[in-house]
Amino acid sequence: MRKEVIKEKISWYKLLFTLLSTALVACIGWLVANLDFPVKGVIFLNGLAIATISVGMSFIIYKIRYYLKKLGELND
Repeated sequence: MRKEVIKEKISWYKLLFTLLSTALVACIGWLVANLDFPVKGVIFLNGLAIATISVGMSFIIYKIRYYLKKLGELND
Protein backbone atom coordinates (compact mmCIF):
# COMPACT_ATOMS: atom_id res chain seq x y z
CA MET A 1 0.00 0.00 0.00
CA ARG A 2 2.83 2.40 0.77
CA LYS A 3 4.20 2.07 -2.77
CA GLU A 4 0.87 3.10 -4.25
CA VAL A 5 0.71 6.23 -2.09
CA ILE A 6 4.21 7.25 -3.19
CA LYS A 7 3.37 6.63 -6.84
CA GLU A 8 0.25 8.77 -6.47
CA LYS A 9 2.26 11.62 -4.91
CA ILE A 10 4.77 11.45 -7.77
CA SER A 11 1.98 11.64 -10.34
CA TRP A 12 0.45 14.70 -8.61
CA TYR A 13 3.83 16.42 -8.53
CA LYS A 14 4.30 15.66 -12.22
CA LEU A 15 0.93 17.25 -12.96
CA LEU A 16 1.84 20.34 -10.93
CA PHE A 17 5.19 20.52 -12.73
CA THR A 18 3.39 20.45 -16.08
CA LEU A 19 1.09 23.30 -15.03
CA LEU A 20 4.00 25.40 -13.75
CA SER A 21 6.10 24.81 -16.85
CA THR A 22 3.16 25.93 -19.00
CA ALA A 23 2.80 29.09 -16.91
CA LEU A 24 6.54 29.72 -17.16
CA VAL A 25 6.52 29.46 -20.95
CA ALA A 26 3.50 31.79 -21.09
CA CYS A 27 5.22 34.39 -18.88
CA ILE A 28 8.42 34.25 -20.91
CA GLY A 29 6.44 34.54 -24.15
CA TRP A 30 4.55 37.56 -22.84
CA LEU A 31 7.79 39.16 -21.69
CA VAL A 32 9.41 38.72 -25.10
CA ALA A 33 6.34 40.05 -26.93
CA ASN A 34 5.92 43.10 -24.65
CA LEU A 35 9.47 44.04 -23.81
CA ASP A 36 8.83 47.63 -24.84
CA PHE A 37 5.75 47.90 -22.59
CA PRO A 38 5.52 51.48 -21.25
CA VAL A 39 4.91 50.47 -17.63
CA LYS A 40 8.16 49.01 -16.34
CA GLY A 41 6.47 47.81 -13.13
CA VAL A 42 4.48 45.25 -15.10
CA ILE A 43 7.65 43.90 -16.65
CA PHE A 44 9.25 43.75 -13.20
CA LEU A 45 6.25 41.83 -11.83
CA ASN A 46 6.43 39.43 -14.76
CA GLY A 47 10.11 38.86 -14.03
CA LEU A 48 9.23 38.24 -10.41
CA ALA A 49 6.58 35.73 -11.49
CA ILE A 50 9.13 33.96 -13.70
CA ALA A 51 11.55 33.71 -10.77
CA THR A 52 8.85 32.45 -8.41
CA ILE A 53 7.64 29.82 -10.86
CA SER A 54 11.24 28.69 -11.43
CA VAL A 55 11.79 28.24 -7.69
CA GLY A 56 8.53 26.29 -7.46
CA MET A 57 9.62 24.03 -10.30
CA SER A 58 12.94 23.40 -8.58
CA PHE A 59 11.10 22.44 -5.40
CA ILE A 60 8.86 20.05 -7.32
CA ILE A 61 11.87 18.40 -8.97
CA TYR A 62 13.39 17.97 -5.51
CA LYS A 63 10.21 16.35 -4.17
CA ILE A 64 9.89 14.01 -7.17
CA ARG A 65 13.48 12.87 -6.73
CA TYR A 66 12.88 12.39 -3.00
CA TYR A 67 9.86 10.17 -3.56
CA LEU A 68 11.58 8.23 -6.35
CA LYS A 69 14.48 7.55 -3.97
CA LYS A 70 12.03 6.49 -1.25
CA LEU A 71 10.24 4.21 -3.73
CA GLY A 72 13.56 2.65 -4.70
CA GLU A 73 14.34 1.97 -1.04
CA LEU A 74 11.00 0.21 -0.61
CA ASN A 75 11.67 -2.02 -3.63
CA ASP A 76 14.98 -3.25 -2.21
